[in-house]
Amino acid sequence: MGKIAGRLSTLSISADSGATYNALGSLRDGTFNVEKAEIGSTTRDDGAWEDFIEGRKSATIDASCAWDESDAQLMAIIDAFYADTTLMYKWTMSTLAGLKEHEANGIVLSVPESGPNDDLGTVDISIRVKGTVTNAIQS
Repeated sequence: MGKIAGRLSTLSISADSGATYNALGSLRDGTFNVEKAEIGSTTRDDGAWEDFIEGRKSATIDASCAWDESDAQLMAIIDAFYADTTLMYKWTMSTLAGLKEHEANGIVLSVPESGPNDDLGTVDISIRVKGTVTNAIQS
């Protein structure tokens, strides 16, 4: 498959250890961030250039959502923040068989709510992935 519209991406939540997932219906924008640290390994033998080796990986999920108390997944994320519990998350760029999906366990770091005078109420979500991200192909 070629290019796809970003609006096709989904963030789904599982409260039952990944047995079932339900999409976050109020999602407006989202980003799945994956990084790998670098570890400096320069020695005197490396001359004028620095050397590095690969470090550990980390990931975060950032999402902007419309405030919608009827969205059970949004309320589950907010509840997880206040209850200090983890949830399972699945990120997809499009829900088509054969395309990639990323599954991970994570903790909710922030849920700032915004109620502007002349615009849609929103909540921005920041999730820190704990442990391994499973990179799979959707069936």
